[in-house]
Amino acid sequence: MSLRGSVWMAVSGARDKRNKDPKLYDKMLTKRVKSKDVTVEQINTDIPRTFPTNIFFRGKDPKSLEQPLFNVLLAFSNHNPIIGYCQGMNYVAGMLLLVTKDEEKSFWLMKTLLEDLLPDYYCPNLAGLLTDFKVLTHLIK
Repeated sequence: MSLRGSVWMAVSGARDKRNKDPKLYDKMLTKRVKSKDVTVEQINTDIPRTFPTNIFFRGKDPKSLEQPLFNVLLAFSNHNPIIGYCQGMNYVAGMLLLVTKDEEKSFWLMKTLLEDLLPDYYCPNLAGLLTDFKVLTHLIK
């Protein structure tokens, strides 16, 4: 267990969320959803693109984080079908896995990050991201 992962869980509020529903991650790994085949295909396409030069994301290495990455992305997309899986989430989940070295913590941190801290960044119209770009553009001017 990574101390850094524990700190981020506490600071972000992810630990409190996990304590309220401790079985959620496991349930989301096995949940069947209508678009699961498409989601699995999209995730599988992006996994080899995730930090391709990082030794922890080499599929043949026994310490590879590719399967945990797949699991986190699938569980998140099953949990939040409105967001689902969007390109680029693989880097967020991958970085969380590198820091925490823990699938479940990475799921909870990703859930907190994308649903609470950066809402509407990963959605079809990218409303949150576009709003922040407009604010940044205004501040730069």
